[in-house]
Amino acid sequence: SKLPSMEPSKLPSMDPSNLPSLSPTPICHDVQGFRAFYNVWKKYATCDKLSKNAFWRIEVCNIELLYNGETKKVYNFCPQACQYDCSPTSLPTKIPSVLPSYLPSRKPSSMPSMNPSKLPS
Repeated sequence: SKLPSMEPSKLPSMDPSNLPSLSPTPICHDVQGFRAFYNVWKKYATCDKLSKNAFWRIEVCNIELLYNGETKKVYNFCPQACQYDCSPTSLPTKIPSVLPSYLPSRKPSSMPSMNPSKLPS
């Protein structure tokens, strides 16, 4: 169907719907039981601790920690506690763009380029 349903289907669909779902996606909720060791302070970070302590939030939400075999930024595990807005900014297109955009990105990439740039830095 082209519209989202109120109940999940038993089988996955072959095509995505054109509209986003009405309910929040699981990724926008804190992971229940998240607990990862923060080596700098030699303590465990939890979503509960982050939601109650602004200092912990500022210090920990934007760093990568290991949880259940996955290394991600903490705000991916605790978006509510980190006050991270994980709602999509726009619907994705079905076909990727072919050409790069003409505008530069706002943030530097996390990985260095393998090719030198033509402009001086």
